Amino acid sequence: MRAIEIYEELGDFDRLAWVLNNLGGYVYLDGHWDEALALAERAREAFEKVGDENHATIAALNIAEVRSDQGRYEEAEPVLREVLEVRRAGGIPLEVAEAASVLGRHAARVGNVDEARTLLEEARTLYAAEADEVELLTTDARIVEALVAAGAGEEALALAAEALTRGDDTRGLLRNRLKKSRIGPKKSTLGRPLDTKQTMAYGAGTAAARLPPAWGKQEGT
Repeated sequence: MRAIEIYEELGDFDRLAWVLNNLGGYVYLDGHWDEALALAERAREAFEKVGDENHATIAALNIAEVRSDQGRYEEAEPVLREVLEVRRAGGIPLEVAEAASVLGRHAARVGNVDEARTLLEEARTLYAAEADEVELLTTDARIVEALVAAGAGEEALALAAEALTRGDDTRGLLRNRLKKSRIGPKKSTLGRPLDTKQTMAYGAGTAAARLPPAWGKQEGT
């Protein structure tokens, strides 16, 4: 990408970091996880070169999320915990919520269901207080994942179905994320056949949960 070459030649590491980070998000959605991981690592290095430790946590969160997706849980977890610790110290609610949400999803994956529920409920509370409907939806979807992991299928379906009743913008987000997901709803997941609406609700919730929140564009772009 020409922009990367230009910013590298100019030594403009701040803009370089954002280009690398955003490009990583696009290739992640295309399923190129190794390339996404490499771009996120380069983005973190660029942020650190300009002393931007706060935004370096965005790239670090992306790195850990990809590793978790790849099943590299032991590599992902320390990074996720470090990012949450740094963001708690920073005290910015939405940044704390983002890190708690991603770590909560990871915790559900590795079987720490109680911790997952605690972290995800914390993230949900913070997002609700800031009226961030998009991330509130994403966190609800991750709670659905945690509920399924805990065997609470009926509660998971109820939450996912409720999400589908929200405003048009929210339902559109669910549909878009479902289309981009590589995971489809499986009828056997909850131990009994699902009707069409329930399958859509669970599948949409699971799909939305797969999109990492941290692949954000530079503020103002």
